Amino acid sequence: MINNLITINKISNEIKKLTPAEIEILNKQGYFSDLSEFKQYDSKLVIILVESMESWVLTKESMPNLWEYMQNNNHFYASKVVSQIRYGGSADGQMIINTGLLPLYNGAACFRYPNNVYPSLCKLSKGKSLCIVPHRLEVWNQGGMSLSYGYTENLILEGDDAMLFDELAKQIESEEYQTIQLLTISTHADFESVAWKSKFSPNKNMPIYEQNYLKSFHYVDEHLGKFLNKINSSKAFKDLTIMIVGDHTIFSKERRNEMTKYSQNHDDKYQPDAYTCAIIFSDKIDKKIRNDEVAYQMDIYPTITSLLDCGYKNYKGIGKNLLDTLPIRRDSYYNDELKYSNMIISSDFFKIDND
Repeated sequence: MINNLITINKISNEIKKLTPAEIEILNKQGYFSDLSEFKQYDSKLVIILVESMESWVLTKESMPNLWEYMQNNNHFYASKVVSQIRYGGSADGQMIINTGLLPLYNGAACFRYPNNVYPSLCKLSKGKSLCIVPHRLEVWNQGGMSLSYGYTENLILEGDDAMLFDELAKQIESEEYQTIQLLTISTHADFESVAWKSKFSPNKNMPIYEQNYLKSFHYVDEHLGKFLNKINSSKAFKDLTIMIVGDHTIFSKERRNEMTKYSQNHDDKYQPDAYTCAIIFSDKIDKKIRNDEVAYQMDIYPTITSLLDCGYKNYKGIGKNLLDTLPIRRDSYYNDELKYSNMIISSDFFKIDND
């Protein structure tokens, strides 16, 4: 069923009022509080946040359907996206993708500042929007954050990704919503919930944790493939942009070392590389584009707004458009942007001209 949006107020912190000096600091960095001028996108947009997806899992063997779809369709693929989440886990990944802002130094914005004003992809949509949420709204305060990101409705489903992708296809074909965000669940650690359903058989000498990881993604890929093939043959596919992004990486340094040792001893192709990835399918992309340069999650927001030719006049996001040729970075790029983003999230910055 479609559920009303809710906000959990009891756990939110007081929003700080910025001083004129602090506002000037943000203005000098190119961040301005007025969100009243913006250009909306005409396309239909689907955002699929894939739980715990690291780029090394995307192979012909472990994710054959997505791999084949990429071979046969124009797309943009960023293979080395640095996860920038902190204490908010998946919620941080969702915030970075939706708003272009980086997470808080401490705590999670979804709990500390769910009622603040945020720029977002969804708010640049002309039509209705839907967020498909697994299990319950209370997880990462999804009810409150969906409202803050501008989604007009939530749909809560009890089931694994097979059900979620089937529902996503139905909602796209209904053409009721211009923007839909899907939060997947089946590849959540410790990867045992759906691994047994997979037909994929990794080397039995592989550490069991990694075996279950690959099996889980093979299972999800089966249903992602069915979704892509169904939508590809539907009239609803016209003018549809699909963005598939990992919400964060998952393997610790110790597990990476364990997997690397196994791979070296068994001449295995799977080498965890500490990156997530981003894939965009759109009729606005006229060729296959692969970016193997190191990118950041904060770059996804300005990349998709550039592709859809939309955005706020006074806010472009923290990162860089990856469709540009080799975005220029400063040496202190990450630390500076993290500081400015924290100032924005914890304050009334975007409320100044929007009350």
